[in-house]
Amino acid sequence: MKPSEASSLIRHLDDLDAKSLLTIVYMRVSTKEQRRRCNLKNRYRTLVRDLRQRGVQRCGYFTEVRSGSSLRKRPALRQALEAARQLQAQNPDAVVAIVSDTRNRFVRGALYNGRASTDEPSPGQWARLRRMAHGVTLATMLPPNATFSKVREHEVHIATRAGKRVGRPPKPPVVHKKGRREELLTEIRGIHDLGETSLRQLARRYDVPKSTICRWLKP
Repeated sequence: MKPSEASSLIRHLDDLDAKSLLTIVYMRVSTKEQRRRCNLKNRYRTLVRDLRQRGVQRCGYFTEVRSGSSLRKRPALRQALEAARQLQAQNPDAVVAIVSDTRNRFVRGALYNGRASTDEPSPGQWARLRRMAHGVTLATMLPPNATFSKVREHEVHIATRAGKRVGRPPKPPVVHKKGRREELLTEIRGIHDLGETSLRQLARRYDVPKSTICRWLKP
């Protein structure tokens, strides 16, 4: 989906009339570890503070711990959408919007791994989100087409205010100590010499990168 198409689905909050706006806050983080480190709470508090500064009325909130790349298992987002429809029916003269701080709280690319330099959703993901919203206005504090670096700056700002780190916790590196390496090397070399097991199978069995096994087996 092109940037202009993304904007047609997710609005920038500053483009909406604050006086006639009723909002339902939605916030998501990807992992329980992020929630444990208060990332969810810090993002939510920052969003609410920004809404208060703009004089925007809040009528509810929903939060969840779910991957942003999947729209199939997002119960809180679906509940927020249903609440927005009911609120709109009760207030036909108002503008009702579900608000989050950045676009990736609603949807992010399926290939994002916490370290990639972009998280642009696929056309299929955008189409599914459009079907889910079904006319409900989605809005963000940052422009929905904000660059990945701008989103990162926003997350760093939240972390700095809270004195914490925002984002997914880094995975601990796989460390093979020398003794363990020699043990594995002997075992892997013996199996490989039999010629019945591929390098890929060995990598899966011993949880060692295939490239590492190739290096070990070099003469």
